[in-house]
Parts: sequence; C-alpha cells; structure tokens
Amino acid sequence: MDRIVGMLALLGFLLALAAHLCGVAGYDLMAVLPGVMALHVGAIVLMIPTVLSLRRQDLNGRSKLWPGLKDRLPAWAVLIGRALFVYTLINFALFFQHSLDGSPQVRNGAYVLQMHGHFVRALSEAEFHERQAWVLRGFSGHWLLFYYFPMAWFLLRDRRRDSVAGATARI
Repeated sequence: MDRIVGMLALLGFLLALAAHLCGVAGYDLMAVLPGVMALHVGAIVLMIPTVLSLRRQDLNGRSKLWPGLKDRLPAWAVLIGRALFVYTLINFALFFQHSLDGSPQVRNGAYVLQMHGHFVRALSEAEFHERQAWVLRGFSGHWLLFYYFPMAWFLLRDRRRDSVAGATARI
C-alpha cells in the first residue's frame, strides 16, 4: 500500500510541477484544462495516509511530524523538502502581492477583476489569462510541497526502522 500511495504522490508531483511551470511561464492552463485544479484535492487526500503513517511510526509517541520525516529520509531528500518549503513561501508571497487588487473572473461573458465579489475593473482577455496563470502558480506551488512529502515518505524512507518501530510498539 505504501508503494501505491508513493507512486500516486510521485504522479501528482510531476503533474503539479508541469502545472506550476505553465503558471510560471504565464500560460493559463486552466483555460484548456479546467480539471487541473483537481490536483488540489489529490494533494490533500495523499497527506492523510502520510500523517497517519508518520504518527504510527513514531517511536516516542510524539505528535511532532517533522522529526519523523527528517530522521527517516535521506539527507538529500530533506534538503529538497526544505528548499521546496522556502520556495513555497516565496511563491505564495509573490502570488499574494500580485493578487492584492482582486481576482480574475468571467461575469456575463466579460473578463473582470473582482475583490470580495465586487467589481474592480474590466480586464482584457490577455490580462485575464495572465492573472489566471498567477492563480495556477499560487496553488501549484503548494501542491509541489504537499505531493513531495507523501512521495518522499512512502518511496524514500529508511524502512529498516519500520520493523523496529513496530516491535517497540508491541512490547
């Protein structure tokens, strides 16, 4: 089961990376593939077995998840995870700053910028798609992180300690 969850997370990570690169390049992938936002659900769903597995594998009954991850993953995987975390923060700050004046919407066939449901201004089609690419970039930056940790945990962790954790739990 671990391998299946890990492979699903790997697939999700690769799809999220492709979506993110589209957003960074300014391409509105949502215009041609509206279902791309379903990656949001997949990232959340795959975190559930990851958190449950981390809690089950914890030798000391601690509720802190990060020590369980970093102690069981290769150093390079932890480094990538940390870099992704920092990148996610930076990407979110850029997205937040870019969207302070509202979000792109289609209302009555027109492209508009709205803030809390209120009309801000009309958008050109090009401007709408550029802003949609930013929305995708904002979401997909988080997807990368939320797919990476299940992928790393289920595919890269040191499984030799799994049997030790299980034996300790039974004593």
